[in-house]
Amino acid sequence: MFDICIVGSGPSAVISAQVFVEKGYKICLLDIGDECKYKIPFKHFNEQLSPEADFFYPPDNNQSSTQSGDAQITKAREHLITHVNSYLQIESSNFAAFQALASGGLSAAWGAACFTYNDTDLDKASIGQLRSHYEAVAKIIGISGPKRSSFCDIQAKQKPANIDHNGQSLLRQCQNTFVLEPSSMALLTEPLNGRTANPYFDMDFYSNFGDSIFRSDCLLKTLALKPNFTHIKPALVTSFEEAHDQVKVKYLDLASSTTGQVVAAQLIICAGAINSYRLVANSLKIFEVPNPILCNPYINIPTIHLPNLGKKGAYYRHSLSQVFGEFHDNSDITLQFYSYRSLLLSRLMAQTPMPAFFARLFWRALSESLVIVGAHFADDGKSPRSIQALQAAQTSLPALKIDFPHPSLSNVFRLIGNLLKLRCVPMGIVKTKMGASIHYAGTIPISYEGQYPIGMDEQGRVHHTKNVYVFDSSGWTYLPSRGLTFTIMANAHRLSEALQRRNS
Repeated sequence: MFDICIVGSGPSAVISAQVFVEKGYKICLLDIGDECKYKIPFKHFNEQLSPEADFFYPPDNNQSSTQSGDAQITKAREHLITHVNSYLQIESSNFAAFQALASGGLSAAWGAACFTYNDTDLDKASIGQLRSHYEAVAKIIGISGPKRSSFCDIQAKQKPANIDHNGQSLLRQCQNTFVLEPSSMALLTEPLNGRTANPYFDMDFYSNFGDSIFRSDCLLKTLALKPNFTHIKPALVTSFEEAHDQVKVKYLDLASSTTGQVVAAQLIICAGAINSYRLVANSLKIFEVPNPILCNPYINIPTIHLPNLGKKGAYYRHSLSQVFGEFHDNSDITLQFYSYRSLLLSRLMAQTPMPAFFARLFWRALSESLVIVGAHFADDGKSPRSIQALQAAQTSLPALKIDFPHPSLSNVFRLIGNLLKLRCVPMGIVKTKMGASIHYAGTIPISYEGQYPIGMDEQGRVHHTKNVYVFDSSGWTYLPSRGLTFTIMANAHRLSEALQRRNS
């Protein structure tokens, strides 16, 4: 029997496991944990020109589009969505969920952007104060960025990452447009805990050389060395049951197609807002009744940055967000500016009617001035939407039905006008389906008992249970426009420390 069983291996799961392992708890973590099958050479993107380097292309069975978060899936990342269609079914005509069963969960595709929430946003989301927890998590994962920041207000930072030619030009053009600053990211510019600094090879959508970008599996490797930590995979958790101050957690072993069970004093579910809801609904047998869901509306705007048209760009660079931005008078829209050279090329090359080598050279000539602006909008939960579990067979997880019409968005024309002032000429606006932001929350909201079919208290304990907790973003009651992953980790740290104190 374990002290605590944790479901999932994403950001909240590994931070929670870290807290309890350090306190001497006997921990068992269950996940499927698919991993990348490619051996990617340690060299710069521009040197990866061999025809054998097919990891640049979309998967052979790719059905993704710009309407979905799947659009970032390359062959090097196809392990993220292995098994998803088989076990995590969703019925929806207006919600394109991105789900992952890979080692590290959705963090395996995280863009590493780190934001802190202000007190107003924390209060709206029903999250407690996080300042000390932000700092604690930053020391674990490593964050680089400007010390004085409007977007990531912490002290525990490494020096900022190098900004590419587009980022530098944008910062020079920013007067009277947006609040702009270099991005704060979970990307190392200095060694930390056996991980190395980013080599600026522009390969960050295909590899993670030296674990320079924090992914949850970085911490899993450390936890695996601890004698009081057990990791069981490939395990698809299907249900839990409480009896006699114990929680019995049932799972399907995908390697042997047999069922298994783990018994623990307490269960912490960290499967992401969508699949934590799926697991709780199945275990409590709550089907065919709607619960809330939060998701940031998202648009992306491909632009040509005129000052760099036809110019040679920076050779050594990372592939992630170069610059963060918001309006001076409105924080309900948060912008991230990407050059996205390597990821763009994988998409463009696949659709160009010429040999791959020449297609790459053609698009490389134009791509140096391409800037992709990703705009996330806050979600206050007021527009119509719902999530509900459908009745499932006894040994499987239920399908989910999600209805989430796209809410109306404000300030889009103002956004375009300010981009033109930055000399970024939009080539169009890609209005993605709801779900493409990959920012999900609020499926098991913090509430009083009976307010929703499924809810939780402020300590993360699921209503109508005694020892079952959810420590990801499922309990939030508001979703700010700023990226949520760093706050998910900080909140999991807060909730884990609070549970440890109560247990003591």
